[in-house]
Amino acid sequence: MLCDFCHQREAVVHRFRVLEGFASLCEPCFRYSIDPQKHLSSEGDFCLVTDAKIDNFQQSSQPQKSAGIGDDDARPIEEPNDMTDSNKTTKRTSKSTTKSDVGSLPGMENEVPAADNAPPNKPPADVSVAATPEPPDPPRVVDPFDPAALRINPNTASGAIGVKRKLVTLKVGKPDKMEFCRVHPSEEYRIDTAIVEDKANRESYLVAPALWPELPDFITLVRLCVAVNRHGTTFLWPAKLPDPNGRPMDWHTSMLEAQELATKSWVRVQADMTAGSYAVFEATGNLPDPEWPELAMGDLLKLAFKTRFIDSMNHPFLLELFGAA
Repeated sequence: MLCDFCHQREAVVHRFRVLEGFASLCEPCFRYSIDPQKHLSSEGDFCLVTDAKIDNFQQSSQPQKSAGIGDDDARPIEEPNDMTDSNKTTKRTSKSTTKSDVGSLPGMENEVPAADNAPPNKPPADVSVAATPEPPDPPRVVDPFDPAALRINPNTASGAIGVKRKLVTLKVGKPDKMEFCRVHPSEEYRIDTAIVEDKANRESYLVAPALWPELPDFITLVRLCVAVNRHGTTFLWPAKLPDPNGRPMDWHTSMLEAQELATKSWVRVQADMTAGSYAVFEATGNLPDPEWPELAMGDLLKLAFKTRFIDSMNHPFLLELFGAA
């Protein structure tokens, strides 16, 4: 039970009679109110906080013995009239300290009188009580088969999902007769050079220019163009160049014309045996432009001929061609 005077410390003296009832005091408040050396507390005591009550006790000159706890006639032992000024000063200081520090007391003018059977005082109203925290929201259950979460975003449906194709090999050959293709419009992605055809294995070898005079009967002059089909596959499209010392052939000129047309539109090439040339078909639909490789022409040639480049007469293919191996 807290002290009825200061409301801060635990009460040690209970049912101390005050002006309007009873009170419970802690040790410091009890010492501020009376001098325990000259007064024995009992239930018959009166309030010693107001000056009137204290003065009444001080007027008596004969000490009286307390009748014990519960005796209404009990009175405190009176102080002699010749108490020193220092003692008076000490008592006045104690009284002023009590009035300023311990707060309001039961029985004061501005307080409602307390009944004898009043319940123990409750804790001060300004004592803050910790609020009970609210429980957290339950976790949201996500349906893995929610159609909204599985639907493809149109912005990422056309190759923007984070995957990019990397060229590691490159085919060299004519386009298939059933597919449309385009040729890179830049002159940097076409080259006139010499190759040697391995017709048995359907492969082509790129020949270094220093060996061209040594292989006049085996090399073929071609125009290599970087091309892309409708599936996005990059390849090198060779077209034979006309013989400078002979009559131009329709097979050669028609293929070169197909390459030139493919720089502007999607074309398909098919051999026409009756006409002795290649038939060229142009797409009529509004087809989008292809995505061209970011590699330079030299890098594309390296990918296409990395294992089929002849730069010496001791190349295995030439030795087999000449019967030396």
